[in-house]
Amino acid sequence: HSAAYGKTIYLVATVTGQLPSGRYPTGTITFRDFSGGVLVGTVGTCKLSTNKGVTSCNVANKTLKVGSHTLRASYSGDTYFKSSTSGDYLLSIVKAATFAAVSTTTSSVPYGKPLTLAALVSSMDGAGLPTGTVTFWDNGRALGTFSLMSGAYRFTIGALARGSHTIAITYSGDANFLSTAEVLTLLPNNGLVVNV
Repeated sequence: HSAAYGKTIYLVATVTGQLPSGRYPTGTITFRDFSGGVLVGTVGTCKLSTNKGVTSCNVANKTLKVGSHTLRASYSGDTYFKSSTSGDYLLSIVKAATFAAVSTTTSSVPYGKPLTLAALVSSMDGAGLPTGTVTFWDNGRALGTFSLMSGAYRFTIGALARGSHTIAITYSGDANFLSTAEVLTLLPNNGLVVNV
């Protein structure tokens, strides 16, 4: 099983058992995360309830890190039912997809004048702010690589030469987010004004 980083996952545990009196298990379920048999941490705890003869509870979580996770559900037990632990549930958290955008701070710039570009990198599913670096390109030539600040960065090109320009940004990706790229084509107007 797999899920993207930042996506809410729902872990559900069911406890089976019933006394002749009709009593069902009560207590709590604790979900724990293991790696190589070593406890990494607790994912969450929920209180059991019984509905139409099914005793269960669930935990919502969106903080698991990218990588492989071995999850186990432990039942606390109660006065009438013994504690127990489930088998392993293997879950892989993969990097979240990103969206990159590059724009200008003005609708036009005179030939030979500086042009400021704004890069924005965000998660496709609202999984948080990507970190890492963004590289600005002009006609395939790298202009510079910079660290994102709150998912964004502004960069000023000293001056654009005559002719058409294909401005692009590439995002490096990080531990939780995939890399991506975006292109903005700038066309000259009579070689003097770059219209955006």
